[in-house]
Amino acid sequence: MAESDPYEVLGVKKDASDKEITRAYRRLAKRFHPDKNDDPAAEDRMKRINAAYEKIDSPEKRQKYDQESQMHNMFGRRGGNPFGGGGNPFGGGGNPFGSGGGKRSIWRRRYAWPKGRNGRTRKATTTSTTNPKRC
Repeated sequence: MAESDPYEVLGVKKDASDKEITRAYRRLAKRFHPDKNDDPAAEDRMKRINAAYEKIDSPEKRQKYDQESQMHNMFGRRGGNPFGGGGNPFGGGGNPFGSGGGKRSIWRRRYAWPKGRNGRTRKATTTSTTNPKRC
């Protein structure tokens, strides 16, 4: 079901009173209720009328809907940037510190120290994801 303006669906102005909105809802509900209307499209129309009325049936819901619709008009239906453009303002995206994904390279480096007091050569291996030759 497509999103539509509840004021248009109910046939009232945006500055209509709560009584006028309720009166319009009841009038349309009597006209399009599936028990009273044999038209196959009446059931779908009644669902749209109920959904529209639920959005603005109380002053709190109406105020919330009006604020959200005002924001949607300012920023577009999907959120968006009010200043135009879109996407990443800093360029192509990805990881600025690496190659941008894929298989990670693992670097191993072996070290050996001369014989210590006990007469043995000490050895060590380090593992890193950065190239030690570039550091």
